[in-house]
Amino acid sequence: MFFILKDRKNGKDNFLKNRGLSLYLMLLGLLFVGSSCEKTPFSETEPSPTLELKSNFAAKIEVDSLYTVGDIRIGRTQNLTFTLTNKGGNELRLGAVGVDNGSYQVVKGFDKQTLKKGERTTFTIQFTAQKGGWNATNVAFFSNDDQNLVFQFKIRFFVREAPELTTFGEIDFPEGINNFDFNDGDRLGTLFRVTMPVNDPNKVIDPTTIELVLQARFSATSNQVDEVVKRGFELSFSPDMKTVSYTFAARFGISTHIDLTAWFRLPTGEESNKVTVRFERPAGAN
Repeated sequence: MFFILKDRKNGKDNFLKNRGLSLYLMLLGLLFVGSSCEKTPFSETEPSPTLELKSNFAAKIEVDSLYTVGDIRIGRTQNLTFTLTNKGGNELRLGAVGVDNGSYQVVKGFDKQTLKKGERTTFTIQFTAQKGGWNATNVAFFSNDDQNLVFQFKIRFFVREAPELTTFGEIDFPEGINNFDFNDGDRLGTLFRVTMPVNDPNKVIDPTTIELVLQARFSATSNQVDEVVKRGFELSFSPDMKTVSYTFAARFGISTHIDLTAWFRLPTGEESNKVTVRFERPAGAN
């Protein structure tokens, strides 16, 4: 799903602060002037055409605006297609499209550099999500539209990186041993509490929707895996979201230990890394 955020608070100044882009635009300008048949985009005597730019995520792209395209998972790529139309009555000439972030690439430039009235052309930018967090680029090209000699705008993605679990954490039994009734007519089990450290650098965890998958393999039945899914209301996060606590009940029977594995699962299906621990049977536990 796409959504759009326009931020005009700082206007053009935000774009002109990028010196690397300014140098790139200057070089673009020289190329444009050299290929424009002795007519430059800065000519004052030539009647001006009018360009209109749209995309597959915005009905209209406005100069010096910021567009938040959406969220993307790390390692994925996404193409953005832009359509430019000459809405004026005179010939529109275009320079090459440039970006200033290595995670973005112009995979298809303008298929036409000169547009008559009503004609259109497209270009495509590909984004590759390589690092979590916000990732933005300036996009710019020259034209002989005297209102948009340098047409530039900014697009950005938020790259979602799954939360990370560094260790399984600590397991204790605050209510004592053999205090949990499974209501199966057999011996009581023990309620255990796990406290796990959490690393969520991009703050993607929503406690109301996150799931924690817990798998248990008992030593006496090592070919069998028991799985429990702990949902948001069964998880307790610390105020700073750096730890999560949850409980599980177990009865060891003849097993001497349990091999436990846990990981997070996001609503999108994306999963964190898995952490494991061998939990030895506490003395006296059923």
